[in-house]
Amino acid sequence: MIQNQEIKREQAVHGKQWGALHDGYFSNTGIAQPLLNAVIRYARLSEAATVVDLGGGTGTLSRLLMKQWSPLPFSLINMDGSVEQLKTAQAAGVRTHPGTVETLRREDFDPQSGALLYMMRSVLHYLGRESLAGALEHICRQTGPGEYFIHQTACFDSPSEADCLNTLYAMMRTEKWYPAEACLTELLRQTGWSVVDVLPAPTLSLSAKDLQVRYALSSEDLLEIRSRLSSEYSACTHLFKPDATGFTAYLPYRIFICQNQTGS
Repeated sequence: MIQNQEIKREQAVHGKQWGALHDGYFSNTGIAQPLLNAVIRYARLSEAATVVDLGGGTGTLSRLLMKQWSPLPFSLINMDGSVEQLKTAQAAGVRTHPGTVETLRREDFDPQSGALLYMMRSVLHYLGRESLAGALEHICRQTGPGEYFIHQTACFDSPSEADCLNTLYAMMRTEKWYPAEACLTELLRQTGWSVVDVLPAPTLSLSAKDLQVRYALSSEDLLEIRSRLSSEYSACTHLFKPDATGFTAYLPYRIFICQNQTGS
């Protein structure tokens, strides 16, 4: 199976420990609730027969959906490119499918059985700046007329705010990339999506300690990051806050309700 290089790099925090990362952001029911509510609403509206969580990791969203709305009116599949993440999801009783956004094929999810809905949380930045448009277009081609793609994605109010966090990630030697909200909205429209709505979602707090573990950073790396971002992005203290031992960065999220109006 083709695996995104960014996924490979983070395998040290995959599996059971993933749920505790970043103060448990990705396993917290309350934090996930706005996205879950949107998925249920539009799955019912579109009479989706199958909901696929793209890059669903350990299956947290799938488990929460099954717990809160059982029995679900649709089949639920968790797709991810990490073997360790899928093992954890399977152990929790979640139906899984190995794959990445790049390898996504509608035919893998029995499209003859009815409408599909794709959900996603915190995945698009793994694709990097150069591949993002192509990936959005590819996902659109894997949907039919009127079908939905609902994703929670980190993005910013302005290009300068996006530059701040993108500089941080570049200094952590990763190709992840974050857009401003207006940029992402326009990119979605250019790649075949109608943006039905954009909803707020909880901000993710990133401590220097967690980032050090996740990206294998040295103490010198952390000091260099703190020094450069404090100097170059002094107007972004709401997104990057230095402290005596390191720093805390913040990723604001939005939930995008996207619909294919043209079909594949």
